[in-house]
Amino acid sequence: MKIERVHISSFKNLRPLTLNLGAGVNGFWGENGQGKSNFLEALYVAVKGESFRPYSQRADWLPISETAQNQKVTAQNVLVEIICRDDRGLEYHCRLAHGSSRWEWHLNGKKQRPLYLAQRIPMVVFSPDDHSLIRGGPELRRKFMDGLFVDVVPGYAEVLDRFEKALKSRNRLIKQFQKSELFEYTQEMDSWTLALANEGGQLAQLREEVWINFHKYFQEVASPLFEDMGLKVELFFERDSIPASENFDKTKYYQILKESFRVDMATGWTHRGPHRDDFRIELSGLDSRSKSSQGQARLLALSLKWTHAHWVSQERREIPLFLIDDFSNELDILRRKKLLEMLGQISGQILITGTDPGTANAESFSEYQHFNVKHGEIVLEVKD
Repeated sequence: MKIERVHISSFKNLRPLTLNLGAGVNGFWGENGQGKSNFLEALYVAVKGESFRPYSQRADWLPISETAQNQKVTAQNVLVEIICRDDRGLEYHCRLAHGSSRWEWHLNGKKQRPLYLAQRIPMVVFSPDDHSLIRGGPELRRKFMDGLFVDVVPGYAEVLDRFEKALKSRNRLIKQFQKSELFEYTQEMDSWTLALANEGGQLAQLREEVWINFHKYFQEVASPLFEDMGLKVELFFERDSIPASENFDKTKYYQILKESFRVDMATGWTHRGPHRDDFRIELSGLDSRSKSSQGQARLLALSLKWTHAHWVSQERREIPLFLIDDFSNELDILRRKKLLEMLGQISGQILITGTDPGTANAESFSEYQHFNVKHGEIVLEVKD
């Protein structure tokens, strides 16, 4: 998969631009705070429907300038347009726009949900915040796991979507019960509990089937990286409600949901189920979530991201897009070296940002374009 052309009329501090990207390495260089990361974020948001930056919210994507903020924005006001082409030659025209009160995503001229775009355009992002995959909360690892499975498993997105809709509906009903001070387990609540159990059973079964390949690809990537340090790396699935060592039984899950109804009512949300799943990585028997060093956490996060890339290329026979944010400032020397070694082995398109192009030695790649970024303006550097 490669991005051929990008048009951005407005996104955060970025000035209007139209760029033709090269098929190899595209480097975006400039001082901090100039808009380099915003550019990568705009591309990611236009395809995935969300940001890869932990604290970026949808309201943050709107233009920063007062003129743009005061301007009336319509659904026809295109913010980001991307033309991609996959390894088979199929073209994907992605468009992100903002209406009077909501964001809209389009693919090839047709309005679509972001989930639909995400399935068709695989992206792998490396950023300074990646270490939080290891030491952060379970929701980050679960989000990574679901994003990976969407890219490689046909039908996973639809199963996940149905489960999340059932979960939202049950939680909405719980809050309605709280507000009306209705604490009885009614027929309506039972209907949504049964629906959640059914959808949760399908999601749990699919995750269980996919986990075998996740484990295999992760071990292929991570084991060699840690063997040199004398460490054994192992990956474990931690399933909520029913242990991963048992087959997921939706009837049993239904009973668990009924039994936890009082707890759910007390807090206003459903406590048990696949939305609480997690995974654990151990280094020589120690839980990396609490026992790994900063360097080990970064290298494990790199392993997870490269597992994503490796799996996509093997299962889909397609190399994903690589977005590498803030390479020169934040990534430690060991992680830079490992990442560059891996990138040198592939022929995918790479978009990389940083303050110093020398840290990436990007010009050593056969196909390289250098862009300068300053005050939200991105300009291709043309050599004599």
